[in-house]
Amino acid sequence: MLSLDQVDIIPFPNIHIKLDTGLHRLGISVNDVPILINKLSANSHRIHVKSIYSHFMGIYTSGLDDMARHQADLFVTSAVTIEKALGYSVMKHLCNSGATIRYPDFHLDMVRIGCGLYGIWPVQPKVEFQTCVASLVAPIIRLEWVCENDTVGYVQHRLNRSSLIGVLCIGYVDGLRRHLNNGEGRVWIYGYRVPILSISMDMTMIDLTDVTEQVNINDQVEIFGEHIPLEQMARWCQMVSHELIAGLGQRVKRIFVAEEYAN
Repeated sequence: MLSLDQVDIIPFPNIHIKLDTGLHRLGISVNDVPILINKLSANSHRIHVKSIYSHFMGIYTSGLDDMARHQADLFVTSAVTIEKALGYSVMKHLCNSGATIRYPDFHLDMVRIGCGLYGIWPVQPKVEFQTCVASLVAPIIRLEWVCENDTVGYVQHRLNRSSLIGVLCIGYVDGLRRHLNNGEGRVWIYGYRVPILSISMDMTMIDLTDVTEQVNINDQVEIFGEHIPLEQMARWCQMVSHELIAGLGQRVKRIFVAEEYAN
């Protein structure tokens, strides 16, 4: 509310009003809408409301549908009340990527597609047009045959056979999670999903024994992408897909490919 009292320095500012409908992170409580309307009325000569918006507190499972609908009802009721007091139409928006898929009735005037713009959706099922545009690869920097019963990495993964171990130039400082040390995680090379044996700060160790193709230093290994879906890697890491993407470190080189070259 205080910011409305500090707009004198802007001749005729456009403002966007966020309503707190349950997330309790940012925004004006719907209980304070009458106070807000009074302040807007007192400043109507020098401000213009461009939009009113809110954010769902949970849209990932059907168990949260009732809460989401309650939030939507609170938002629409409050936004319409503000709009009537203003005397002019205001853009209203509520849905992020996940809510855009799950709640088409709540699209209102526009939707906020964030990670969904890149084919990364936090909810299932996937939509028909969903294609994840992101992939992550890392080079092999060392190859070594290790004897049966020897151990690999800090987690001391014991080998049950003589194994070809590859070391990748990527680690948890780059955004991988040490949950992958549990042996469930896989990466892809030459048509094979091979197990992750150990992840350290800068390096990851994988088992290449079953790969029949000749594997060489500097060969690229897919962490996620066409053959290892991002959603699958995120599940192995015990997180959601956009959390994994957001956690990729600054050392990871980003390469942007124009659409005409993508194929």
